[in-house]
Amino acid sequence: MALYPLAQVEEKSASMGGRGRTYEEAKRILHPDTTREALAEIGFKGKEKLQDAVDEAFLMACDALDKQIPEPPVVLNQKGSKHFFCVACDMRIVSEINGELCGRKPRFCPYCGQALNWRADNG
Repeated sequence: MALYPLAQVEEKSASMGGRGRTYEEAKRILHPDTTREALAEIGFKGKEKLQDAVDEAFLMACDALDKQIPEPPVVLNQKGSKHFFCVACDMRIVSEINGELCGRKPRFCPYCGQALNWRADNG
């Protein structure tokens, strides 16, 4: 069972350094029951191209797993307030003003799905 929907982990398009592979394709490449079939359907020919596809699928899986490892939020202190930002996407998650929490501390970043460790938030 996934801790957070995989769709929250950003797929890299070809313009962002990826080859435009989807997570469904990556999963099929990595799963032992579907590897050969998936690579054949994608149409890769040649050992080097096949290795590139498998390497990219492994990197996508690692990126998804990294999001499941809880990281403490980045804390910005400003004149009586604290702002907590996601370490992965830099979006503000919640603020604390004059010691009062404005919102809640979620287990996962609502913007990118990064698991959060609030016990180490230095506040």
